[in-house]
Amino acid sequence: MGARIILLEESEPLRKSIDFMLSGKGYTVVPVPSFEEALALKDDGTVDLFIADLHSYVETGIMLLEPFTDGSTGSSIPVIILHNDLTGAYTITRSIAGTVRFITKPFSRDVLLSAVYSFLNVSDLSKKYSEL
Repeated sequence: MGARIILLEESEPLRKSIDFMLSGKGYTVVPVPSFEEALALKDDGTVDLFIADLHSYVETGIMLLEPFTDGSTGSSIPVIILHNDLTGAYTITRSIAGTVRFITKPFSRDVLLSAVYSFLNVSDLSKKYSEL
């Protein structure tokens, strides 16, 4: 079984497209309708990546991402944010640098796959070296 990816995307056609694309590459995609459900899945310890459109959460985006990117608990999960407008992205990036990648909509399949591969490969290497 491939890596487990939580997908929070309001647009049903885009959600289905991303799900189909990533599932076809062997990943397990878990679409969720709300941030609260994404957070509950994160807490079960089986999530490798979080992909989210935080359009509905622009004002509180940083606070919403903190549970995923808090490395102090040893449970940091990489996040890919899909967004139409990246105004304010630099502020968020400074707060959680290294764990978040922003992708502007519309995006190509290759851009998303590259970001997914890159995060998951780094995560795999990190796990291997921590076991030594």
